[in-house]
Amino acid sequence: EQWARSLRLLQEAAERRLRPTVVTWSAAVSACGGAGRWQEALGLVQQARLCGAAPNAVLYNSAISACSAGGAWDSALWLFDDMQQQRVAPDTITYNAMIGAYERSGRWESA
Repeated sequence: EQWARSLRLLQEAAERRLRPTVVTWSAAVSACGGAGRWQEALGLVQQARLCGAAPNAVLYNSAISACSAGGAWDSALWLFDDMQQQRVAPDTITYNAMIGAYERSGRWESA
């Protein structure tokens, strides 16, 4: 599957001492999210930061969407808070994903 291939490619890049860009990390997060692997998507955001990639809205939106689709509203909220702490401005996609996370968890009133 695409998500597993994305993880392998990130591993290969690390083995070759290459530094993936935030675009590379975002693509891997999106692939994991598309496969319902929100836990892996969340982990990739943390790995990206540890590897020195400056997170952007695309990276966070991909991860928040993955958590939202997986019903992990609390992880989506953590990412939303982290996004703001990292001074990454939320956009329309961010807010739509957060509303979806609350709605899927039955917490639509909190949205």
